[in-house]
Amino acid sequence: APGGSYRIDPDYLRLRLSEPRLLPEHVQLIVPDQVVVTRAFQVVTGAAIVEAASRQIQERLEIGASSEEPYAVTALSRPADLRVPAGIVEVVAQIPVEPPGQGAMGAAVTVKVDGRSYQTMPLSFRIGRLRPVLVAARAIDAKAALGPGDWRLDRRPSTEIPAAALTAIPDAGDLEAAQPIREGEVLTQALVRRRLAVKRGDMVTVVVEGPGF
Repeated sequence: APGGSYRIDPDYLRLRLSEPRLLPEHVQLIVPDQVVVTRAFQVVTGAAIVEAASRQIQERLEIGASSEEPYAVTALSRPADLRVPAGIVEVVAQIPVEPPGQGAMGAAVTVKVDGRSYQTMPLSFRIGRLRPVLVAARAIDAKAALGPGDWRLDRRPSTEIPAAALTAIPDAGDLEAAQPIREGEVLTQALVRRRLAVKRGDMVTVVVEGPGF
């Protein structure tokens, strides 16, 4: 009734204040005087978990490695973000005693808070080597002429390098893109070709030489 008080949800209040039968002066909003947070928490992102575990695996692989090509560790999936208690967070990857030098590998990754295990999850990683390849320095249209400024040398994981990837172009003259190329895409023999001297519909002169001609 007018002059009385109501205990009402704030969201509901915002929706109904505009109605003529419910006037603001007839409403009393009751909220607690104090809110107590009983337990603080922090968020550990899935990307941070993967990064920490990948770094530990790579450091383990580099021990005693004789090859000059550094290892490349790529996670096959990323876990969901975790809400953990406040404290010092540590990510520990349990790695096999003899991890493979290349291929797939599984690891149990534990998230700890102040030295106590909070959650352990299985993750899979792909192990490869960082190798030099040519990649497109910009987006290139199909049949566009190519020059030295259109590519650059970059290092990519061997597990992600396509077949017939180019590591060098001995003769950079008179080349074109066989199809559209994205910026940063690894150049292959199927993407780069010699420019076509004759295209469909062109008028040409044919010279035939030899005995009897």
